[in-house]
Amino acid sequence: MKDLALSRRGLLAAGLATGAASVAAAADSPVGKGPRTVRVLSIDGGGMRGVVPATFIDALETMSGKPITELFDLFVGSSTGALLALGLNVPDANGRPKYAAKDIIKLYDDSGPIIFNKRKGLLEWTAGITKPTYDPTGFEALLTRYFGDVTIADAIRHVAVPAIHLEEMNMEIFTRRAAQKSPDYNFTMRSLVRAATAAPTFFPAASISSTNGARMGTYLDAATSTNNPAVIGLAESGVVYKDDRVVMVSLGTGSISKPIDAMRAKNWGEIEWVQAVFDLQNDAQSSYTERVLKDFLLDAERDMFFRFQIGLRDIPVAMDETRKDHLDFLKETSALEIKRRLPEVRQLLDRLMV
Repeated sequence: MKDLALSRRGLLAAGLATGAASVAAAADSPVGKGPRTVRVLSIDGGGMRGVVPATFIDALETMSGKPITELFDLFVGSSTGALLALGLNVPDANGRPKYAAKDIIKLYDDSGPIIFNKRKGLLEWTAGITKPTYDPTGFEALLTRYFGDVTIADAIRHVAVPAIHLEEMNMEIFTRRAAQKSPDYNFTMRSLVRAATAAPTFFPAASISSTNGARMGTYLDAATSTNNPAVIGLAESGVVYKDDRVVMVSLGTGSISKPIDAMRAKNWGEIEWVQAVFDLQNDAQSSYTERVLKDFLLDAERDMFFRFQIGLRDIPVAMDETRKDHLDFLKETSALEIKRRLPEVRQLLDRLMV
């Protein structure tokens, strides 16, 4: 079983490394000698529902008394997960985390209307059809204020963030590893968050360039194909840390899981499908990724897979929902789920606090 898990992980890492434009050829050296436990935190996309994983991370920080960067070695985030993964890895002047999860929760609470600011003069029924629904100007100013000129090379821990490169029609994975090896792959965190959250119909695509101007491109949110980026995290851990033990923690942003009337959907056109396709794609891809990871991390004594998710079938909170009562509902539901699974969370902390 161990050999099978290791060989699969190695093949996955090799395949992703050769397929992603931002992944450099050589790997960082693992810390220390012999097998160690590599702790990977993967965060799904989901817009304002990012408050769900932020609430879980806040619980881990509170229960452990440690910043999340002392509990994990590698962070990977898709869309709003990129905001969390990078935001939690911003260093202060002393190299310590500048922000805790509670700070990002406050960001969601206070800045939703700034992030999702509708374009002036855009008719309700044309929103997202003729033009992107939201004007990114306020969001970009918020990112500048939050991240400043910090780059991914400055991240406290290893970080991986995917985005879709429009010109090359592929997924590019931005990593601290590649950025520290070459300035050609170093981008400001604020530009990467903007690129990683450029969800089609919601925001315009983002044109960004590396800090030295050597690489540039126009990007879209990778959550359209990879809302749950845990497989990217598993692959990156294989590149960086080789065949060490893996504790994979995968955080969802709420599963809509709302059945689609098959007979009605058979005759849907573009307008009907565009309203349902994001939730359909995200839930289907996330559930598939969860099954794959359970298969990859076969040995319970060696590896560990923990998935945190809440159900939103009864109250399907949209990714651009900014109303306080809805955000409070997400936080309260997350807290109840943490309480329900408290023995598991404590067991997880035992594995993380190495």
